[in-house]
Amino acid sequence: MSEPRTRKSFAFRIKRNIRNKLLAGLAVVIPLLGTMFIFQWVFNLWDKFLNRPFIREYKEYYIPGIGILLSLIAIYLIGVVVTNYFGSAVYNRVERVINKTPFVRGIYNAIKQIVTTFTNSGKDSFKKVVRVQFPSKGIWMMGFLTATTKDSKGNEICTIFLPTSPNPTNGFLAFFPKKEVLDTSLSVEEGMKMIVSGGIINSDKFVDHL
Repeated sequence: MSEPRTRKSFAFRIKRNIRNKLLAGLAVVIPLLGTMFIFQWVFNLWDKFLNRPFIREYKEYYIPGIGILLSLIAIYLIGVVVTNYFGSAVYNRVERVINKTPFVRGIYNAIKQIVTTFTNSGKDSFKKVVRVQFPSKGIWMMGFLTATTKDSKGNEICTIFLPTSPNPTNGFLAFFPKKEVLDTSLSVEEGMKMIVSGGIINSDKFVDHL
């Protein structure tokens, strides 16, 4: 009995290690690339406006799937680097330079905040999965409870993020009286899978509460 459990435990550790490294790599890559892409877009737009010649595009041989595979390997390796002492120190120094650069720091930190929210490093940002009637009565929408507070009369108010599908980085920030916010049995991870899959995954668990 112990040998199968040992193998299962080892496989789980390997899977968790790969997942954590990929998430760590994404948390570094997406903010940096997002910032660079925005500046590249602005540069190209301005360059076109001034009628300057565009950078030549070189034809490359296309191998289906190779770009995704290489990207995953690169992201994993970056995750490995930034999770050790030396790599973390280098990354922190790069971030300090970015945070001292006007305009760049605003874009970078905005993208980083979004990425952090939807990776392991931001797992505590969402307290739980809830359901509310939005945008009108009779229409139920899944949301994530992010905070609770009280108004001037002492009534409890829930801050709810209502993500759009299939892109959970977009959505609505709404405030509901606590009595209008109902719990679900879904975990945050299950709720996120439901949003990204367009309701294909875990919809039955959510509908059971209606």
